[in-house]
Amino acid sequence: MTDKVKKLKAELRIALIEAYGDETTSVTLTLNGYGFYTQTSERTAESLKEEGISMRNINGKWIK
Repeated sequence: MTDKVKKLKAELRIALIEAYGDETTSVTLTLNGYGFYTQTSERTAESLKEEGISMRNINGKWIK
C-alpha cells in the first residue's frame, strides 16, 4: 500500500466519523468495477440494552 493510499484512508476515516451519528457501529465501503457502495450499521442504546449487548460506535465510544 502506498503512502498516498494510507493518507487517503486516514482522511476518509476522519470524514466518516464526522459525518455519521453516535449510533453508527460500522461503515463498509465497496469499490469494484461497477461503482462505489457504502453500507452503514446503526444500533440504538435501547436495542442494545434489550439484547444485553455492549457496543462501541465508530468513534470508539460506548453506546449508552
